[in-house]
Amino acid sequence: MPALTRPLFTPAGGYAEVVAQQFAQALKIPLAGGESIVLITCLGPAPAVVALCVPAATTRVTATAGSNRLAVESATHITVSQIVLGPGVPPGTQVTSISGTTINLSQPVTAPLGTALVFIPTVTNSTGVAVAPGTFLPLGVGSNTYISFISHSGQPSILNIATGS
Repeated sequence: MPALTRPLFTPAGGYAEVVAQQFAQALKIPLAGGESIVLITCLGPAPAVVALCVPAATTRVTATAGSNRLAVESATHITVSQIVLGPGVPPGTQVTSISGTTINLSQPVTAPLGTALVFIPTVTNSTGVAVAPGTFLPLGVGSNTYISFISHSGQPSILNIATGS
């Protein structure tokens, strides 16, 4: 019987280090080109919960600096609790309510907005995969892939995210 071999992970240049907090956050997987695997390593001190996802919606918005209210071109596929990503949006900002094409956020934007924002599904302890300190999680990825992450306990957790093949 031939010996079983384990494929090797070859880093390809895309890398990010994030700190998972008690609130859900997200970031775009840092693909440099041609990668097919993301390797998520938990450095602790607490476990983290992660999920790969694609944007639920990307839409053009307008808002004034200091406001937590967005006017969106389309609210289709935007739901309460989604994470909002884009310039001028503080990390961990989520949708708190929707009324027609007006979206309310959990935090005010830090700059005037007139650009497209990305809306990402929020990971929870029941929808993601737990990664314990000192362990790693390899996952297949495609283009336009995001990672949603949250600390599993009251402590922050450091995650290294590397891409490769």
